[in-house]
Amino acid sequence: MTEPTKDGGQAFPLNVTPQDLYWGKYVSGMTLRDYFAGQALVGLIMRVPADEQVSASRLTVQAYGISDLMLQERSK
Repeated sequence: MTEPTKDGGQAFPLNVTPQDLYWGKYVSGMTLRDYFAGQALVGLIMRVPADEQVSASRLTVQAYGISDLMLQERSK
């Protein structure tokens, strides 16, 4: 069995034929890490009170932290 990549691999893998690669139709898409971070970001944003200013950078760091924890748990 191969070792999973640190980013979780593709979030939505596709079946690709050699013709797709030849004609440039293949797009790898986002990683599972990015997908998890995006989902976590929605939850984090929803928890911010409307009258509070929060740094987008801070939210992004938190979202990717959650994503990394999800990937760690997934690999167990």
